[in-house]
Amino acid sequence: MVGLTGTFGSGKSTVARFFRKWGAHVISTDRLVHGALQKSGGSYRKVVKMFGRSILQNGGTVDREKLARIVFAHAAERKQLERIIHPYVFRGIRQELARTRRAIMVIEIPLLFETGFHRQVDWTVVVAASKKKILERLRLKRGWTKREIDLRMKAQMPLALKIKRSDFVIDNSNGLSKTARQAKRVWAQINQIKERG
Repeated sequence: MVGLTGTFGSGKSTVARFFRKWGAHVISTDRLVHGALQKSGGSYRKVVKMFGRSILQNGGTVDREKLARIVFAHAAERKQLERIIHPYVFRGIRQELARTRRAIMVIEIPLLFETGFHRQVDWTVVVAASKKKILERLRLKRGWTKREIDLRMKAQMPLALKIKRSDFVIDNSNGLSKTARQAKRVWAQINQIKERG
């Protein structure tokens, strides 16, 4: 099992798509969080009770951007949200793992090291990118300000420490083709190790 992580905007989902294309079963924790916040989701009522109905859009769905602005500006509230959401996400991972029989499973999880989930996987892969490149991507694609990006980055372990603790690093600063080549090498190495073990 592979834990795939990185910082905001580094390109985890891009690398996850490559791994999926090459045969991995990818579990996205972002998708599980999204499910948890749906009206029928396991965390919806607790989140609305904690943060109030001001975080809801028309129709009663959680406005994830509004919720994010609150929790990334206030560390204590972010920790409260994580205490509600994380058990649901980890349960979802376990359920999906139990249903799937692929040779390689990839868990795409931003807080891999921060939550201690790296202890549950066989290999860790960090997707890295320069801060300049991350700022460019997030400003262009999501319209975030530098302050919003900085707040989100501060909520995570520094990228340099993630790199130090990881088994494999993929640099996603220099174009898709170079990222794909690095990802392919990592994929081949993991398969070789798995075949030997």
